[in-house]
Amino acid sequence: MKTFKVKLYPTESQSRRMEQWLITLQRHYNRVLAITLWTQRRYNLPVSKSICGGLKTPKKDGDKRPYIYGIYVAAKRRNQFLNDIPADTVNQTIQSRIEAAFDKWAAACKGKKGEDFFKGQPKFANRDRFTSFQFRTRPPRPLFTYDHKGRRYLNIPNAQGADKIGPILCSLSPDTPSDFTKSFCAIQREPDGWYACIVINLENQVRWDKAPHGVVGIDVNIGSIDLSDGTRIPMPFFADRYRDEVLRLTQKLARTRRENKDWRSSKRYADAKKRKAVLEARITRERKAWHANVVAWLVSRYDRIYVENLEPKNMVKNKHLAKAISSQAWGHFFEMLEMKCAEHGRIFGRVPPSYTSKTCSSCGWVNKAKPGEKGYMGLHVRQWVCPECQTHHNRDVNAAKNICAKGEEAFATGNYEKQELGKRKAKSNGKVLLTERTEAKAGTIIIPCPTLDLPTPPNLPAHKRRSKAEWSAKQRAERARRRNKNAKKEKLTSVDLNGQKKNFNGRKEKLANSTQLSLFC
Repeated sequence: MKTFKVKLYPTESQSRRMEQWLITLQRHYNRVLAITLWTQRRYNLPVSKSICGGLKTPKKDGDKRPYIYGIYVAAKRRNQFLNDIPADTVNQTIQSRIEAAFDKWAAACKGKKGEDFFKGQPKFANRDRFTSFQFRTRPPRPLFTYDHKGRRYLNIPNAQGADKIGPILCSLSPDTPSDFTKSFCAIQREPDGWYACIVINLENQVRWDKAPHGVVGIDVNIGSIDLSDGTRIPMPFFADRYRDEVLRLTQKLARTRRENKDWRSSKRYADAKKRKAVLEARITRERKAWHANVVAWLVSRYDRIYVENLEPKNMVKNKHLAKAISSQAWGHFFEMLEMKCAEHGRIFGRVPPSYTSKTCSSCGWVNKAKPGEKGYMGLHVRQWVCPECQTHHNRDVNAAKNICAKGEEAFATGNYEKQELGKRKAKSNGKVLLTERTEAKAGTIIIPCPTLDLPTPPNLPAHKRRSKAEWSAKQRAERARRRNKNAKKEKLTSVDLNGQKKNFNGRKEKLANSTQLSLFC
């Protein structure tokens, strides 16, 4: 399976109709969720992914689960907008969301009772959270059509007798496959426009041949990625590149919310919110593109890749490092690496991170000193010497070597735990989690590994590279400018008998003419 993301360029009428589809589906989802939650409490049904009945499957006698298709048929009589959307699109969208929500709740409430049981309960969706709908294409209906100029248009299915959305102009690279007759498509609204995510099963999948190098261990840290062979790949901070713009838009968003009492319906607030969301989406896409380049370079060189089984959700609790860790997106990087390894037949493993930085990769000596004790190795220690074998270590490279050694030991002895693709276990009980090599299917095309250069980070503009001291100085200057601006507004005003206004700089002056009246405020 392979996913393609396509940019859509709908007209105004097409955008309005798709927005109406999202509003209708969001209301119907809330209705189905309310009925499902009521049924679960009324009959004390077990929380599971299959809490709702199927789409076309008839309901059996004694089955207390809510029936999605029955709810849809009853809702069509009251909501005329549901008649404009195909039944398959409505039911597939609602069923996938309900199953994902209750599957997440089942994992969160496992073994809990009382109030803790309902902490992970699914929430009702508002318009900001419900931003996509999905459908499937089946032959002979094609997903794309072409005009006389060779441009591609995306076809969205419509209900019979309803106003059609029509083919939507899209941008698709020429190297993508043209056979989309059997595919799954999701239309998604993002801050900067509409996109289509298409998932297809490729019959003739392209796969890289065996990698030229054997094994590598990867240690990620703030600012770089270190490999066990001594290679260092810098990881740029894309959020710092647009730090000034993000701060300015954040202040503007807060100002519009503070100045408008009814800010939820304010157009200025909506515009400021959209501008900030567009900029954040741009930062995310640049970071994803950089991760994709690094992942392709790693998979093209190494056959077995091992990383640390980190928990970024717990690591961001450190207030000093939370922003830096979040901006690196380690979890997304590991997911992309795992998917790429499975696509090209590589082995991917997650190693427990305990004492990887404090263990000597030469002799195996472990530094177990605790905070406050002599010899404690904090994060500020980047270079250290082993007291046993006198080997000088770089903290990050040494950790990568230990990760590689642990992964290879588990792979050789078979003392590892298998994990499914895309389903990582947070608690591995000290074992290595390994995603085994996937076998090539029939019809797979094997090509030599491409020779890719080591990715180089983009050059940031010189005026964007500000140190912490320069940034603090700029903030102090901005606050001083605002104080001076507010001080000018506090001038005293005097009004004479003729109605002429005179400004005084906070000083009461004696008036020589007794016929003139001064009012100070």
